[in-house]
Amino acid sequence: MSKPAVIRLVGNDNKKYSAGAQAIQEARGRIEAETLADLSAQARARIEAHAARVLAQSRADTEMELAEAAEACVLAENLALMESEARLTAYLEAEQAALDRAAAERTAAELMQSQAEADRNASRLREQANILLRKAEQKAQQRLATETMASKAAAFRLQTERDLAVLAEQRAEAELRSAHEVELKLRAETRQLAATNERLAAAQPAD
Repeated sequence: MSKPAVIRLVGNDNKKYSAGAQAIQEARGRIEAETLADLSAQARARIEAHAARVLAQSRADTEMELAEAAEACVLAENLALMESEARLTAYLEAEQAALDRAAAERTAAELMQSQAEADRNASRLREQANILLRKAEQKAQQRLATETMASKAAAFRLQTERDLAVLAEQRAEAELRSAHEVELKLRAETRQLAATNERLAAAQPAD
């Protein structure tokens, strides 16, 4: 900064005084201007330094924020990838579960159809068995009736044979009695004939 010029006032000359005062004012103005310029330069330097610090801090903060943002982006991408993988896994598991459920439902339907077919077959077999059982019962009843009739016929035949045997025995006894009577009658007739012959012989004269 330049030193202010020293102005000396001589006499009472108004013009000189005015010129000196004007010079002083100009000098003061220059001093103030220089001071203001100096202060402005200092302030600008401080402002620029502060701005540089702020800019550097802002750059550092920006770089940190960018790094954090990049890290957050990477983390978000990783999380999104993990979520995508989890969703894909869940989708695949759900799809497999759906396939398994569909397969189980098909198997259940096939089993139900097989069970229904087996029930129908069993019903037909039971019906056939009932028909065969009824036929067997009818045959058994017919055989029992036939055996009963045969048994009755055999009993009747046995009774008839017994009756015939009794009749034969009675006839034989009657024949024996008749033969015995005939024999007795023949003997009596033989005795009578012999007696008659003896009388006749006794009645003839002797020669």
